Amino acid sequence: MCELCAAKIPHRHPVRTVRGMTDEILERMSPLFDAMYADGGRPSIPPEKLLRAQLLQMLYSVRSERLLMEEIAYSILYRWFVGLNLDDLVWDATTFTKNRDRLLEAAVAKEFLVQVVERAPYAISQKKRKRIEECFGWLKDIALLRKLKHRGLFKVAWIFTFGAAAYNDSGSGLIGP
Repeated sequence: MCELCAAKIPHRHPVRTVRGMTDEILERMSPLFDAMYADGGRPSIPPEKLLRAQLLQMLYSVRSERLLMEEIAYSILYRWFVGLNLDDLVWDATTFTKNRDRLLEAAVAKEFLVQVVERAPYAISQKKRKRIEECFGWLKDIALLRKLKHRGLFKVAWIFTFGAAAYNDSGSGLIGP
């Protein structure tokens, strides 16, 4: 992997998270790739790189393989995500398409995308759950909701709303990044 490319990608960029997730999924799928490819014959695009490029095409709504190859050729982010060094040649769009079709026929691409989609909502839901738990903990401790006894839905909703607003203003932020 291109270390120079990796250094240029901000550490908080969302594609870093997606790259880590895809690395894990592709590692588990590696035996499947090994069984698909013969030892001899013409060299093909490594399936891991092809699937990463395909994922980029979907994430960034790149409308054609030709345009995707062009984007990979000049984008450091795309090169890093796919796993190409700065001096590596980008594939021909026709070669990319033929290799992609082979993975689609073997249902490998579909399996990869299913796993990526499953992991992404799980990661998002866990992050939201953690933030909600932090907010409720904050409301109990700082807003003193643990010690007060409120009667009536209106009073509880009113105190909760102001407590949650104070939590957001405190910089912890249930809403926002």
